[in-house]
Amino acid sequence: MSKSTRTTAPETMRAYRLVAPNTLRWEQVAVPAPQPHEALLRIHACGLCGTDLHLKTRGHYYWNERPMTLGHEIVAEIVSLPLDYAGELHVGDDVVVDPQIVCGACHFCRRGRLNLCERLEHLGLSIDGGFAEYLAAPVRNLYRVPSDAPRESLWRYALAEPVATCVAGMRLANPQPDETVAVVGLGFFGQVYAQLARLWGVERVIALEPNPARRAVAHAIGAAMPLYEYMQSPGIDHLGRRLPDALLARQVSSVARQMGRRRVLCETYGCSGWNISFAEQKWIADNLFVQGVTYMNQHLALYSMWGGRKRDFPPSIFYQQPWWKHYRYLSDYMARVTLMLQSGTPCSELLVLHTIGSGWATFRPDDQQQCARYGEACMRVSTWLNEMQHDHDFGDELIMQKHARVEGDYLRIGQALYRLIVIPPALTLARSTVQLLREWLDAGGRVITVGEVASQIEGVPAADQLAALWNHPSVVRLPEDFAALQETVDALLRPMVRVTYPNGNICRSVYARVV
Repeated sequence: MSKSTRTTAPETMRAYRLVAPNTLRWEQVAVPAPQPHEALLRIHACGLCGTDLHLKTRGHYYWNERPMTLGHEIVAEIVSLPLDYAGELHVGDDVVVDPQIVCGACHFCRRGRLNLCERLEHLGLSIDGGFAEYLAAPVRNLYRVPSDAPRESLWRYALAEPVATCVAGMRLANPQPDETVAVVGLGFFGQVYAQLARLWGVERVIALEPNPARRAVAHAIGAAMPLYEYMQSPGIDHLGRRLPDALLARQVSSVARQMGRRRVLCETYGCSGWNISFAEQKWIADNLFVQGVTYMNQHLALYSMWGGRKRDFPPSIFYQQPWWKHYRYLSDYMARVTLMLQSGTPCSELLVLHTIGSGWATFRPDDQQQCARYGEACMRVSTWLNEMQHDHDFGDELIMQKHARVEGDYLRIGQALYRLIVIPPALTLARSTVQLLREWLDAGGRVITVGEVASQIEGVPAADQLAALWNHPSVVRLPEDFAALQETVDALLRPMVRVTYPNGNICRSVYARVV
């Protein structure tokens, strides 16, 4: 089959090389010349493995202390193929690289035990690896990335190599659905094993981690909000020119308020195009301000042609644009609004319980509709409350487990006080959340459920235990209906602000573009 086998490549490249113990240095080196059985690759991304850190600090049995390029978790683009190659790969394909280079001819290779190859080499351990711009690797070590993979997400495929080692371990262990799997240690590999065990169909997975820092990270995996707790200035980004959904900004601003952070950062406009107008930029910024962002970082890039020579596209906002001298008017506006927002104290008294746990409880790789249903329902309830002009925060169950308690007529989460809780459609709740809701209701608190009420605790059916909770006289159970929710919330919690049109009708949409 005829196909293009090569494109041009420069003569030299930059490589991040281990030149001495504890010493890594950028060096200009020759682009490797591929052997007849090798392809030349342009590196997209290369993961940083614990082995790389061990090599840097303590050395490794592979390393003979000569300068070497580290990195073996590689995703790359094919630049050239052998002239006589007639396989399925093409120049321009994105590929994952198997870092183990085997001879294919020794006693073990002939018997399929490639890991025991008598002449085994390993990219980034015994020979130069992926912390460089180009790499030569045997064609048989390349595995094509799906052609529809988004280019901005190609870096994820660098995880194929470490995850593959865990898959191999699971295949050897082959746990059965009715068995219990215990994972000791929740570093990267421990967390991958724990998740693979669930995907394997194992019903009960126990994870053990004595290190508090690792345990906290493990708790936050799969949750939307806990990591914001550890940020001095919790932040997100919104780089496009469409309006962001309300969920992302609302999540980070909720944690900021609960943890007493005044600055909620958002990076903006990085991928919005050259022709985005001041009006569009203000429209996006105002929407983010409404959702709780208090500090804007416009994605401005001030760099020279030399600094930008390897980018595929120039930045959206740069000082050569004809309107650049007028940009200060928009910046001054944002500066004044952010100063105002950071000078006050948010005072929402409405808490929406985040139901991400129900999404994960129903997640299946081959059928994500049920998982998505809970996420969409949670977003829908938040959007409805926005349209009713009821400001609200999200409550994350992991954060609530650590920081929530009942104080008289209020529920306190960190530094925030709430008088009303709304629970979107849910399947499962954390045990700590169920106990907190009981205490809250017994103290006179009010709860509104919308649509499906949780019937599980920690993913285990518990409808009988939860029946008393949902039948409590202070719980109002509603269908998924905008009007019913508005009537009930308005009766229990008076809005602090109302924005209306000149005719007196409430302005429902925070997404409306006012010209």
